Amino acid sequence: SVRLLSHEYIQTFCVERETRTEDLQRIVDFLDRYCREHEICFVRGRGKRKSVHQWYQEIFRRFLDR
Repeated sequence: SVRLLSHEYIQTFCVERETRTEDLQRIVDFLDRYCREHEICFVRGRGKRKSVHQWYQEIFRRFLDR
């Protein structure tokens, strides 16, 4: 997933074992900032299609919460 994220946003993201929490926090912060800057609406509820940006943000936030 990090490789897909790096390709999608033309950024270099890396998650190392020793700095996993900080690396994931950096990714989540980037995604939050990107979505705000590009005014990407997040959808909630059944039958709604999430954007790829929302999908990435939710996935990496879940990784960080673990």
